[in-house]
Amino acid sequence: MSTQKGLVVVNVVVLLLLINTMLIGCRRDDMSLTEPTTQLSEIIEEGKLSEVSLTIYYMSPLIATRYPLSVDDLITHSKVDQIDISGERLEAYVELLNRMVDTTLIPVRKESYLSVRIYYVFKTEKASEVFEVAMWGGNDEKSMLVNGVEVVGDEIFDEVLKAFLPDNMLREAEMYYVR
Repeated sequence: MSTQKGLVVVNVVVLLLLINTMLIGCRRDDMSLTEPTTQLSEIIEEGKLSEVSLTIYYMSPLIATRYPLSVDDLITHSKVDQIDISGERLEAYVELLNRMVDTTLIPVRKESYLSVRIYYVFKTEKASEVFEVAMWGGNDEKSMLVNGVEVVGDEIFDEVLKAFLPDNMLREAEMYYVR
């Protein structure tokens, strides 16, 4: 008789754990990330965009690598191109940057690897990162990393990139947009 009671207790505990796990998992789809954009948003609102710089790290999709690249791998790779944009130049794109920081970010349902080929980062003069985006090569949701969180891709991040990437790199990068 006590074996049956013990079995019932174990079954109830397992059932409660499963229900709890399912409820937590279902809530993840409703999450949106707004906190990471706060710093850049405040800088734009205060009119201090001249104190920010944008650095883009770009590797041609035509360059083969032996393994998927992380952000650190991309930055230190010998074949990466680095493009630096001053805050004065950024000031001409205030509307675009406001749209970017106001975008609702939705975490991906299933995290994946991301073979980073483009990484762009906004930094203050003190060299602290205030907003970063890593793009391309992952799951079917065209995911990207925004401030270190894998989110469903949004066209606004492509628009920002297209505003600053040189024409020859844009032509190469178009193969990413075809998929």
